[in-house]
Amino acid sequence: YPPLDLLHVAGMLERDGHRVRLIDAEATGMTPEAVLEQLGDPAPALVGLTTSSATLALDLELADRIKQRLPRAIVFVTGSQGSKVPDLAMHNSRIDAVVRGEPEHTVAEMLRELSAGRDPLAVAGLTVRRGAEVVSNPDRPLLKGPELDALPFPARHLVPSAPYRIPTMAGPIQTIASSRGCPINCTYCGY
Repeated sequence: YPPLDLLHVAGMLERDGHRVRLIDAEATGMTPEAVLEQLGDPAPALVGLTTSSATLALDLELADRIKQRLPRAIVFVTGSQGSKVPDLAMHNSRIDAVVRGEPEHTVAEMLRELSAGRDPLAVAGLTVRRGAEVVSNPDRPLLKGPELDALPFPARHLVPSAPYRIPTMAGPIQTIASSRGCPINCTYCGY
């Protein structure tokens, strides 16, 4: 499926006037080496990866390679797994931050702070590395009602639609998020 969370973040960043590039390596069959080759000139100031339970180890490995190639860039992960266990991601990689919870405003504020010459890792909703220590900044409140409605549409133009298919259906698909979070509190689920 299209990386809807990153497409929402990209829409927010574009609305704020930033140039955004989104690479869905899994959908387009890119190797980690091919992804690294795409991080060319000019080098990005901020690189984010979305992650899940199934992909966390591979995502952190790629994030480490990105950080090694672009040591001045702020490299972060977002997604449900990072939100649930940010310390695990921080202690098992060289990333600069984990975006906890809803990413749109957190990432946009990181970029605003960076552009203004202030500390982009001081914003709410992040778990960050401060020297050898991992620190969790205060949580960012969840978006509700009108705040959700005010979010820009996902920047779907940044990824090709052709790779997103369901084998039993003709043509590419798109996804939407009609709600956020989960209304169920299952005892076996960490989310």
